[in-house]
Amino acid sequence: INIAKPEAGIFIYVKDPRIRDSEKLQKECISNNLLIYPSTHFETSTNGFRICFTEDMEEMKKGIEILARCLHAQGIH
Repeated sequence: INIAKPEAGIFIYVKDPRIRDSEKLQKECISNNLLIYPSTHFETSTNGFRICFTEDMEEMKKGIEILARCLHAQGIH
């Protein structure tokens, strides 16, 4: 997994060659009350996504747990 260090702002961009369809992953996340932005919003690649982080560590932990379940549902372990 490649994670671009944010230079400013509150976003993290994640790329992983195991992600085949970031728009499909987005739909899975939305159905679990988590919003991600697929890489296709920013480039032609389909193997990444952008997420926003928060200062609320409990919310961040909850979001990461949901994201992990959604990645797992997409066959990414």
